[in-house]
Amino acid sequence: MAAFESFFYENFADEIENGKIIRILDIGGTHQFWNSIGFKYSKNCEFTLLNLADIEIPEGVTGFKSIRGDATDMREIADKSYDLVFSNSCIEHVGKKPEWKKMVSEMRRTGKYYFLQTPNRAFFMEPHFLMPWFQFLPLKMKAFILLHFRFGWFKYIRTREEALEAADSIHLLSYKDVKELFPDGTIKKERFLGMTKSFMVMGKTS
Repeated sequence: MAAFESFFYENFADEIENGKIIRILDIGGTHQFWNSIGFKYSKNCEFTLLNLADIEIPEGVTGFKSIRGDATDMREIADKSYDLVFSNSCIEHVGKKPEWKKMVSEMRRTGKYYFLQTPNRAFFMEPHFLMPWFQFLPLKMKAFILLHFRFGWFKYIRTREEALEAADSIHLLSYKDVKELFPDGTIKKERFLGMTKSFMVMGKTS
């Protein structure tokens, strides 16, 4: 996440040097994620993790708190409450274009800056089901595959209804989608073997 660290320092260097604590709202995040990326400014930040269910913060882990909420409707959070609203691989789980727009609108409303990462729909490997080109199959075919074979990070699926729900739970975004949602954002492409694996979009809210 070098692009994120660079973006963060570029916009918050003065505040950090003056001892200010940067408030970050992480939509769909966990404290393990921040530990795993080795974010060197963690000690300068206060993280709020927003998820549909509460996330347990282990005893002794400081700087993190968990709240329950919906990324498409964060009415319990006041305007510009956070210095930065962050989201990593979450928006593809909230629904389709109408829900994407609501989530982005809420990110802009609640934060002064935003940073969002999401997998590229055109990348050959679907990152959740771990099957090449799975994202382009018809819904019923996806469900059939999930019902009869074990793919990706999903638990064993026993019924057709569970398979349909799982298959329809993720909708990857294209470059066009990201550009439409963030017309004023800076988009960076994460590449793998010369192909765009994911998009990172960042900017300042109005």
